[in-house]
Amino acid sequence: MEETIIQGNPEITGKQEKVALGVLGALLGGILGGVAIILLGQLGLISAISGVILAICSLKGYEMLAGKLSKLGVVICIVVMLIVPYVADRISWALVIVEEFGWQFGDAFRYVHDVVKECALETDYWKDLLFIYAFAILGAFTTVTQAFKKK
Repeated sequence: MEETIIQGNPEITGKQEKVALGVLGALLGGILGGVAIILLGQLGLISAISGVILAICSLKGYEMLAGKLSKLGVVICIVVMLIVPYVADRISWALVIVEEFGWQFGDAFRYVHDVVKECALETDYWKDLLFIYAFAILGAFTTVTQAFKKK
């Protein structure tokens, strides 16, 4: 159910959404989720649960700082949830390359795809990334459904 804006009066329309702060909240939540992806990846776990953490943290981060979660907020969080898993998983793989081959982190990050391909780990790389995305979708769906049921 959408709120109707009547002359921009916050008393009539309910809480005013602070989109810029919401974006910051989504990014901070995304970073927390990204850290979970990296930490669990370093423990050798399929970091699927980190996808759920990512979704919940970015959506709740947006909602906390914006004042409410709107459809715009969900779209912003989805963008964050598309970018963060890729970057975080790549960082996780780069850390493995640094440990295994002694490379500098920047080089390892830049050449993750080449190393994964050369070491015949492409299936593992893409499978892990797909699991993270799948669980982020699951976490996002549940969190968004619950948020909009409250309204």
